[in-house]
Amino acid sequence: MTPALPDDHPYDRLVGPFHDTDGLAQWRSVAPETITTAALGDRLVACQLDGGGWVFPVWQFTDAGEARPEVLALWAVLRAGGDRWMCALWLRSPQPELGDRTALDWLDDGRPVDAALDLARAAVLVWAS
Repeated sequence: MTPALPDDHPYDRLVGPFHDTDGLAQWRSVAPETITTAALGDRLVACQLDGGGWVFPVWQFTDAGEARPEVLALWAVLRAGGDRWMCALWLRSPQPELGDRTALDWLDDGRPVDAALDLARAAVLVWAS
């Protein structure tokens, strides 16, 4: 993992830790351009920094460096209505309907993705209103 934000940055505490583009490319043994293309195509959970660089939350990856399909499914639903940081924050925010767990904790507990997807769809509707 390569630090991408200062440790005291609120997004690092809420959404991080993160990989940066070069660190993720090295870990996955691909070119940095491949990572940037995946970020732009929402094939990775990716948030852009003010300076233009990308950060990639570590919780989306398996130990083998692959993005978790259920996390990407949630990301796709959320991105239909929200900006990248809003979506990442939602994924890391406790949801009362999930027993005050985050959607990621819910998935990590082996729970079905469908309940989290339903909540993500509802969030997008609220964001649109």
